[in-house]
Amino acid sequence: MKKAIFSSISVMLLLSSFSAFSQADKTKDKMKSEDGKMKMKMKGVNTKDFPYQATYSSQFIMGNPAHAKKILELWKDYDANNLSLHADYFADTLTIDLPNGMSIKGKDPAMKAITEYRTSQGKVESVVDAWIATKSVDRNADWVCIWGVETATDAAGKVTKNRIHEIWQLNKDGKVVYMAQFTAMPPAM
Repeated sequence: MKKAIFSSISVMLLLSSFSAFSQADKTKDKMKSEDGKMKMKMKGVNTKDFPYQATYSSQFIMGNPAHAKKILELWKDYDANNLSLHADYFADTLTIDLPNGMSIKGKDPAMKAITEYRTSQGKVESVVDAWIATKSVDRNADWVCIWGVETATDAAGKVTKNRIHEIWQLNKDGKVVYMAQFTAMPPAM
């Protein structure tokens, strides 16, 4: 119970800080669409004064909740060992980067590798701590971030538990083109 409370509080603090930054941004955000590109006017916040500059983007707004729903459905499919159920959610150009440094390119090779790995895990149950659909304004790119804990029990009864953070990018057609997964063992308590 303490783990769940600590985990929930950690995620809430993370989201609160993101939300506070987002709320501060609302006072400066004015969206314009010129030639189909999203632009943002910055008032009051100069990211050039920050100690680091983002190599990808530091201009995010809330995204489409339907994208988050797709990712949650994919998590359910993974738990149920039924990845083919929503295989149409993936673009043919899919790239997946895994915590072990492996990168899989292409929908068919990715589906094959993940299905084989998932089958080897036996029973899998996930608990989702939080998710957020977001959009990079300057890149005009949709992302979903998700945090959770996965518990896998293999045929021999060995239980493996991992904290998971994933980022999922969706294209203009709402198909997943990229996913990166980061894992950590839960703290021993």
